Amino acid sequence: SSTCSRAFSTMTFQRVSVYAIPEKVRGVLDPEDPATRVLVQANGSCYRMVPVQDGEHTGVGVTKELLSTEECYGRHAVIMLSSGRFAACIFDEAGKLAKHKTIKKYVCRAKQGGSQNAFDQQGKRAKSAGSNLRREGWKQLQEEVRQVLTDWQQDLDQCAVIFVSCSPALRRILFPARTPDPRLRRVPFCGLGKPTMASCLLAHQKLTTALLFRESPRPSPPESVLFEREMEAVSETEWELVAGTVDLTASEEEAGAETDGA
Repeated sequence: SSTCSRAFSTMTFQRVSVYAIPEKVRGVLDPEDPATRVLVQANGSCYRMVPVQDGEHTGVGVTKELLSTEECYGRHAVIMLSSGRFAACIFDEAGKLAKHKTIKKYVCRAKQGGSQNAFDQQGKRAKSAGSNLRREGWKQLQEEVRQVLTDWQQDLDQCAVIFVSCSPALRRILFPARTPDPRLRRVPFCGLGKPTMASCLLAHQKLTTALLFRESPRPSPPESVLFEREMEAVSETEWELVAGTVDLTASEEEAGAETDGA
């Protein structure tokens, strides 16, 4: 029922925080008819646009990772884990930072790149002093991360959405439970850098950025429609060439005869 369209120019929409959306517009974020939702590609991500009739704007778009008004204006958590770094932030209902924690351990090989744990899983277990330090750092990182999440359990239970940025293998460290949590969402942005408090703040700022459209974006036509439009512009001669009804060899011989005669 949703349609994905291409990117739009910055003149089409206005970027605002979801917390700055007028109250009369917030009510449309939960449309009765899901078919009215349109997925649009803009601002470097995919947004869920809902039509608005307030005389000034034609639609409001929020990231597709936020599915309802309750999720938009509930408590959020952003958790990032990568390259021996862990960063986590919890934001209150007004989007303000309520709690944060960062951890950094020596787990990556400087020259070869990659973590020591990933290298060991390939069956190549090094015995150097540096590799032992990295293994110990990886062990400490897992223990401290799990301790933080345990201490934050009550705060995480109150979050409407938990945004996670890590590899599938590392996600099992953050959430070992086999039962999937519907509140877990991936951070749909790249280029945030290593897990730091600044990265978490930037991720949440992007996730809570809304687009107020001044004109309704039109979905890109299907490829079949584009093909038909291109074919309409093809001349009859070109159609004959494509269909193979013109003998190119004969045409070349005729052209050669005319040249000899001249």
